[in-house]
Amino acid sequence: MANDILISPLGRSPGAISGMVFALNTLENVQITQVVTVGTHHDDVISSQAALNELFGPLGIGHQTYTIDEYDFSGARSAQQFVTHIGVAVTAAQDAGQPVHVAVTGGRAGMGALAALAASLYGADHLWHLWVPEVIARQGEIDKLPRPLPAAHPSINPVPAGQYAVIPLPFINLRPLHPKLWEAYHAGQLDDLAFPAGTLLAATHDEQMLEYFPAIFPPDMPMKRADRILDIQQKFGRLKKAERDRLFQELGMVLAQSPIGSPKEAQQLVQRAQLQMPPDFLLTAVPEQEDHTGFMVWLKEHQAEINEAIAVAGHVVSQPHVAELLVHKFNKPELDEICLMLNVPQNDLAHDSSVRNLARDLVEYMHRRNRLHELVAVCRIKRPREKWTYAGPDPNADPHTYVILPEHQVFLLHGLAFWLRYRGFGQDVV
Repeated sequence: MANDILISPLGRSPGAISGMVFALNTLENVQITQVVTVGTHHDDVISSQAALNELFGPLGIGHQTYTIDEYDFSGARSAQQFVTHIGVAVTAAQDAGQPVHVAVTGGRAGMGALAALAASLYGADHLWHLWVPEVIARQGEIDKLPRPLPAAHPSINPVPAGQYAVIPLPFINLRPLHPKLWEAYHAGQLDDLAFPAGTLLAATHDEQMLEYFPAIFPPDMPMKRADRILDIQQKFGRLKKAERDRLFQELGMVLAQSPIGSPKEAQQLVQRAQLQMPPDFLLTAVPEQEDHTGFMVWLKEHQAEINEAIAVAGHVVSQPHVAELLVHKFNKPELDEICLMLNVPQNDLAHDSSVRNLARDLVEYMHRRNRLHELVAVCRIKRPREKWTYAGPDPNADPHTYVILPEHQVFLLHGLAFWLRYRGFGQDVV
């Protein structure tokens, strides 16, 4: 039996969601087992979330809520958050193999339009609208409904009255284009007609579209947001305290727009980091079940590598020296394991069985992506007796073959940068 999931905007009328669940079951023989709603933190929306929990719980229907960092749906910032939060839910369901149904009926009219955009961009299976008479819609606002919600109320379940219609809506599934979009991003050519995916954006000759797309893709951490975090991390060590404090405030606002816990929990995470609290305190700032990006779990699992990278901050690493150590201190299966740990695609490296070629390509790959210090951190953990870095420039090295590792950073910034580059963010260094 398929675990169909319904993803929908939520406003002040919980029946827009419950009605869709009942109507899909009756008209389309679709049994929704899980519902995800996305809304603001307006008091009436929070009440609607609670009412749906009361209604769906006894029916065995799961209900998960995503809340954007806005009290009302009132601007470009809330629109971008709304699209990406729906996208996170769509992507998670697709990755889990669940049939994905997106509804456009709940919330404000603009929310429905953005839900349709999310269905296309992130790849839903079905897009629906629920029609009911205006009188039923007016009576369905949360302040007009009894609590707990009565399942027989026509504004909660319009099926018994027979006054409803489920309308399938057309959309274009762009999910198959995602690999090409990443390829164009890494090359800095999202607006280049030479790239197949770039054609989709550049051919519109719409500057607003070219700016909007990196702000909403991928949904859990859009390119524009990720690039700004990487920029903050790179600048941070060279700034004075007042400038660092300003960047931390900006980082808090960036993370509050991302589904790393609730907006309040994301702010708390940044505040703890700003106070230089130990990593163990950072790791408890956001409950893992509230983090829809997977960042907190990743941070906990890679704590040792992050600390090791901080320990060698300011050191110098010679690319030929690291490559040579890899050849002599690791065999092919061990290098394959390191590639897996660092999320390095094997098809981007040497295809033959030569350890030397694999080591050379791995060092070059990590250097091009500003990740060489991550490779060194892993190597120091696995082979701690070897000299992987220098306290100053290596006099025997070509001056063009070594890079200075990042200066000391706080644990959170370093962890964010590791996580983002691990996932493929950041353009290649030419």
